[in-house]
Amino acid sequence: MKAFWRLLVSYSKSYLRDKVYVFFTLLFPVLFMGLFGLIFSREDTGKFDIGLVLEDTSPGGQMIEQTFSSVEIFVIHRGSRQGELEALKGGERRAVLIIPERLSQDLAQARAVEVEIHYDPSQQVTAQTTLSVLRQVLGEINKSITQRPDLLVAKEISIQTERLRSIDYLVPGILAMAIMQLGIFSTAGMVVNRQNLVLKRLGATPLPRYLLITSQTLHQVAICFMQAALLILLGRLWFGVHVLGNWLLLAGLVILGGLTFISMGFVAASFARSEESFTAITQVLNFPMMFLSGIFFPVEVMPDFLRPVIRAMPLTYLGDALRQVMVGAGPLYSLHTDVLVLAGWLALCLAISFRFFRWE
Repeated sequence: MKAFWRLLVSYSKSYLRDKVYVFFTLLFPVLFMGLFGLIFSREDTGKFDIGLVLEDTSPGGQMIEQTFSSVEIFVIHRGSRQGELEALKGGERRAVLIIPERLSQDLAQARAVEVEIHYDPSQQVTAQTTLSVLRQVLGEINKSITQRPDLLVAKEISIQTERLRSIDYLVPGILAMAIMQLGIFSTAGMVVNRQNLVLKRLGATPLPRYLLITSQTLHQVAICFMQAALLILLGRLWFGVHVLGNWLLLAGLVILGGLTFISMGFVAASFARSEESFTAITQVLNFPMMFLSGIFFPVEVMPDFLRPVIRAMPLTYLGDALRQVMVGAGPLYSLHTDVLVLAGWLALCLAISFRFFRWE
């Protein structure tokens, strides 16, 4: 029995010495359980920005405005039809409610009135919630004013010209995740070569260091293109997902995304002293981006305190840009914003890599 207990103690000490292994077997699952518990155990749905176009400014129209303004989960934005619909297409509104002209006259003559509700089906969670609440409020207005359930009729209008499915949003997200993982793990070989003094030996040869970096970067970008082509092809053959946007713009986003995350991989390699520490650093980068950037779970279900973290993640912007270009999904941010943020992350990571990367 003494031998057994000594072996058990030896294994325990060996386990505790490996800090990375301890983190990913004990602390990491606890952190993720806590994170997803915060996300999916919330009972509140947050607040939704609703555009309101009041074409009938009579007392009846103003009363409807006051009724919707009293709904706690709505933040009402009053504006013109064109302006509010543009805000909806730009991702600044979750729905736009249009109260038509001659509302009071039609109700006085017991004629049905169509109240337009424009929404973006790509915002799946918020679209379902806002439409449900808007229907309920209209039903209550019918009961309290007209005493009839069918005078105010909700006319729901999607801003998408084509019906998009869940898989249409998932494929661009998977592509964004693949580009991210390829990029941040791409420099693992350099860490191993540095640890084994291969980079030191290469430094003693006439080979310029920039050629080594450039060749590896171009190699990874080429793999990004192969990844993108394979996923897009399989998405079309297996699930009927078609690319609706500009192919050149899509190629540019793949290049920009690949370069951004490859530069992030160089940052990880700059601070990693061993292969184990590189694995730990890249996993800390990989998992939060994979689960919090909106490629699998809608950003709308995230707690408010996580929103600054979500807005800081480059994968949030790559996934948003790919969805806009590939399937014409409603944006979280404008395409220009997505590109600028990715370019900013690229410049920042390059600056950090130039400053801290070590060859020995």
